[in-house]
Amino acid sequence: MHKDEVQCHVDVRLQGDLHRVNPTALQVCRTERRIAPSEGAVAAKREDPMATFITLARYTSQGVSKIKDSPSRVDNFRNAAQKAGGSLKSMYLTLGRYDLVLITEAPSDDVVAKLTLATSSLGNVTTETLRAFTEDEFRKIVASLP
Repeated sequence: MHKDEVQCHVDVRLQGDLHRVNPTALQVCRTERRIAPSEGAVAAKREDPMATFITLARYTSQGVSKIKDSPSRVDNFRNAAQKAGGSLKSMYLTLGRYDLVLITEAPSDDVVAKLTLATSSLGNVTTETLRAFTEDEFRKIVASLP
């Protein structure tokens, strides 16, 4: 990072209220943009929705031996996702081939790749992550086919 650049949040005014936004998890920004109340609805419509990801996880032997620590590991993942500009929408303990299913939203594939690689590197779970498309996204994709 150049010495004049700083990581920052963008202060955005939507409908008169000030909101602090992290434009992307690792993006460096230099300016601040204030949106007038009259622009708020238009600006909100232009905002791209977060991408949805489904992560299927299996406990390793190490993860099972430290199962009591698992809730705090979920909390750590949730905090890391928030710091990266995303969120852990839900987590399920499951029966069958996978032990856990996590539904995550993130601003980019890179953010989720970093989160899952960092999580897997701890040795408690192995993961398989799927990019999920909403029904609306599915319909747009299909409609755009030749």
